[in-house]
Amino acid sequence: MSLKTTKNSSPLLGLFLTFCLSIFFVGNIFAQSSIGSCSDFAVGTNASWSYVLTATTIADGEASQGAQTFTMNVTSLPEGGANVRVYKTTQSGNAFFGPAVALTSGENSLTVAAVGFDRAVKFQFSNGEVEFDALSVNGEGSACVAPPADVTSSTTGTCGDFAAGPNATWTSVLTAALAADGESSQAAQSFTINITSLPDGGANYRVVKTVPNGNFNNGPATALTLGENTKTVAAVDFNRTVKFQFSSEDIEFDALSVNGVASDCIDAVVADVPGCMDASACNYNADATVDDGSCLSDDCAGECGGSATLDECGVCGGSGPLEGFDCDGNALCAGEVLELNDTYGDGWNGNIVTINGVDYTITDDPSIDDGYTAAFCVPAADCYVISWTMGSYASETSWSFMGV
Repeated sequence: MSLKTTKNSSPLLGLFLTFCLSIFFVGNIFAQSSIGSCSDFAVGTNASWSYVLTATTIADGEASQGAQTFTMNVTSLPEGGANVRVYKTTQSGNAFFGPAVALTSGENSLTVAAVGFDRAVKFQFSNGEVEFDALSVNGEGSACVAPPADVTSSTTGTCGDFAAGPNATWTSVLTAALAADGESSQAAQSFTINITSLPDGGANYRVVKTVPNGNFNNGPATALTLGENTKTVAAVDFNRTVKFQFSSEDIEFDALSVNGVASDCIDAVVADVPGCMDASACNYNADATVDDGSCLSDDCAGECGGSATLDECGVCGGSGPLEGFDCDGNALCAGEVLELNDTYGDGWNGNIVTINGVDYTITDDPSIDDGYTAAFCVPAADCYVISWTMGSYASETSWSFMGV
């Protein structure tokens, strides 16, 4: 598409419009995403905290002990706003939830201080409609936000807005107005070009315009420089032609406008947006243009990408039936059943019951038991010798054997 001339009400307004358009044209444009569409966020476990951004997990080991930070540049908030809070595990393994913090437009950042033990740290968000154009966790940028567009360049010899010049000295011509344009040709006429490369020996431009009697006036040669170059020809009260002649076809530029109209010679190449493109996945990204293999599914607890599975009794995240029992609670033991309980749920803390030389206790290891209960099948015997080893918090413990 060719550049078109427009009439400005004043020369100053023409300059202002040209200058502003030049700035916006060369600026980088960042793609946006939202919490609900970005695959970095998992679905939360309740409606109050509907999305979760994981910074680290206990499985990360020593790395989880370092400071954990997220930074987000918010461009749009839902009506009523949105909040973020910190979830982390403490040294005892218990969960800690920080206070709700209101998100604001612009940059938001939270840092959880370093500790001396392995832990999980997550940032929970109250609304998936929060939009952002930058997101990082521990300094690593999110793939949900495309990098800025790469602006291509053109030259005075290849851009279709330039016509061939009249001679070898002035090889390229950019037309701002023609006398045939009538009243609009009387307005101030401007061009702005952002030069990225000049040929050896440099290059010049000059103004060529018609005067009231129709004759042409050739202005002096002006050296072009790297960066922004602009020229405005003042308004007049007669119809006239205004052109800008250039001395080389090898002038490279990444922005060009005439009378505030940007050139079509410059294209922005937008980078691919990686993400999950499977609409059935829980982390589907509608903005993704390249499938990066990150698609996830809900686990049995409804957590996107979670690891919870059904145990042999069909319980999500369960540890299966208690030892010596089936899924319905029926005893399978050929001997006698020993049941242990802890009211606080942190294991027996060194308390031990010993029967016929075998020690029984409740651990705080979730891979063994839940910290609250444990059941054991004690081999049948004619006589049972029972002893007790005192640990900490014995008042929290209780046990029964042979129904007693």
